[in-house]
Amino acid sequence: MPAASVCAVNAVLYRPGGGAWSLTEARPQSIERRADVFALSGSRIERDADTLTVHLDERTAPWGRALRGRVRIDLLAGAPSPFTLDQHGDHHWWPLGARARAEVELDAPAVRFRGSAYHDCNFGRVPLEDSFDSWNWSRAEVGDDVCITYDVHEVDGTQRPFGVRLAGGDVEPLVAPVATDLAPGRWGVRRQTRAHGEASVLRTLEDTPFYTRSLLRTTLDGRPALAMHESLSMQRFVQPWVQFLLPFRIRRGWRA
Repeated sequence: MPAASVCAVNAVLYRPGGGAWSLTEARPQSIERRADVFALSGSRIERDADTLTVHLDERTAPWGRALRGRVRIDLLAGAPSPFTLDQHGDHHWWPLGARARAEVELDAPAVRFRGSAYHDCNFGRVPLEDSFDSWNWSRAEVGDDVCITYDVHEVDGTQRPFGVRLAGGDVEPLVAPVATDLAPGRWGVRRQTRAHGEASVLRTLEDTPFYTRSLLRTTLDGRPALAMHESLSMQRFVQPWVQFLLPFRIRRGWRA
C-alpha cells in the first residue's frame, strides 16, 4: 500500500465534561510535504527553527464535530540523535523535544491553555508488527529533570528495557527501574511501567483493544511524579476483529 494512502492526523483533547477525538486518514492528493511543512486534508504542520505550529481543521469521530484551532510547541531540549528500538536496527525513536512548552488556542471547541509539552518521532523500515509484540512507554517530569522509560518486547521474546534522563540540556542513560504491573485496560491490554517505587494508574485516557494511554502516579529516582504512559499490543492490533473495529474511530478521505 502506498505510504501516502495511510497518512493521518490524530488530534485529542481531554477535559472535564467531555473531550474531543479525531483521526483522519487523508486522500493522497491532499498531502503536501516539504522540509518545513506537512499538510494533509484540512490540517497543516509547520516548523520554524525550534518551533512547531500545528493548524488543526478536523472533525471528531464518530459525530463529525469541529476540532479547529492552533497548537504551538516550542522545543526546549531533547536528544541530539535517534535511539535504536530493536535488535535488528529496523526501528528508531527520537525524543527531539523531550522538554517542550505548548500553547493551545482552539476555536472549536473554545479552549485556551498552555503548559509542559513533549515531542518525539518514531520511524522504521518494516511494519511495527513484524518486529514488536508490545511495548510500554512513559514520560515524567521529576523536579527539573525529564525521565523517559521504554520497555520493548520483540516478537522473538527479546525484552529491551531502557530509559533516558534529560537533566538541564544533557541527555544521559536512566538505569531501568524495576518493572511494575499496573491494572490492565478494560479490553485486557496489559499495562506495565518501570519505577523506583510504587506506581499506579491515576486516570485512563484511552482504552482500546490494542492500546491504552494513562496518567500514572509513579516514583522515579526516589521522588514522586506524574507520568504519561502508553501500552501498545501490536499482536492485538493485527487481529481481524480489531481491524474490523478501526473504521468506527477513523474518518477516511475527509476534507475540511
